[in-house]
Amino acid sequence: MEPLITILGAGNWFVAPDRVGPKVLEMITGRYGPEVESHDIGVGGLAILDYFVGQSLLVVVDACLRGGKPGEIFRLEPPLSESCPVPASVHQIGPVDALQIGMIFKKESRPQRILVLAVETGEADDETVTRACREVVSILDREVHQTLRSFGN
Repeated sequence: MEPLITILGAGNWFVAPDRVGPKVLEMITGRYGPEVESHDIGVGGLAILDYFVGQSLLVVVDACLRGGKPGEIFRLEPPLSESCPVPASVHQIGPVDALQIGMIFKKESRPQRILVLAVETGEADDETVTRACREVVSILDREVHQTLRSFGN
């Protein structure tokens, strides 16, 4: 049985502003049952495509630089369409670009819903990032429980 929910953490433990994904994965280790799996995808955006398995929910957690307030969480739900509003490259791409490519090339196994949780890390200190990661875990708890409830789990 494929998991109903997949949580992917993007980032790099060795670069402080980029450790959001791995830090959140560490915080949720052992938190959910077998219907939820989590994976550290490092910094390779195209690794996301390996996790298009038709699940109910695919969540990508990453750091971002969008000019927001340090620690601000951006919640993105990319459209589940084959159109690619912004030209995507297969070189040096981020999670959203990889998701757009997946919508085109992995149609048969695309997730039913995709959620990207990105934490603004520009000029954020470690305490601010840790606080934001805890908030991301709270969001994940709500999303996981809501998705599992909708399937009677």
